[in-house]
Amino acid sequence: NENVNRFFFDNVDQGTLYLMSAAVDPAKKLIIWAYASVGSATPDKLIIYNYQTQKWTSGTTDVSRVASASTPAVTLEGMDVYGTLETILTSFDSRLWLGGKLQLAGVHDAKIVTFTGANATATLETGDMEIAGSTSSITLIKPTVDNGSASMAIATRRLLNEAITYSSQTAADAENRIALRSIGRYHRLQLTPTGSWTSVVGVDVEMNKLGSR
Repeated sequence: NENVNRFFFDNVDQGTLYLMSAAVDPAKKLIIWAYASVGSATPDKLIIYNYQTQKWTSGTTDVSRVASASTPAVTLEGMDVYGTLETILTSFDSRLWLGGKLQLAGVHDAKIVTFTGANATATLETGDMEIAGSTSSITLIKPTVDNGSASMAIATRRLLNEAITYSSQTAADAENRIALRSIGRYHRLQLTPTGSWTSVVGVDVEMNKLGSR
């Protein structure tokens, strides 16, 4: 309600709603909607809901449709049609090779496809932070990322009707600290995890109230 609805209707091409599709990925506990964004004649965007963590995210795609599929059993000899041991990209312990297992699939051109490949770069953004009624400065940020670190950018405004513009990303130093100086009333942070990270716990922010004159 509100956040997701507003994001979706700000981005979808409502003239192509009939092209939308939805599917469940039971392995990763996701519900995924594919739709065409404004200016696109074919589906190119995803909205993704994790029903275990009850969190939302978005993504991009080049499939015309997402769907739940059931896999056929594949023997070692039958894998030849997919390539050689060196060229097959899907892990050999994937559900793809097990018969009767539900999995997420899609349609690309005239082919049924599955989703593989390297993880995309993640970006997390906070809401506005402020010290009520006061101008403040942020001088230090410490990201908390399991098995990794992060780069950070900041967007600072004096009024809520000002445009949100992020600074360049700054990587954490060897002590996992990011020193900066940003002055305003409303501050937003943009975090890009780095390294072999598993989850983002949060950020510690050093924010100080400034006097007025």
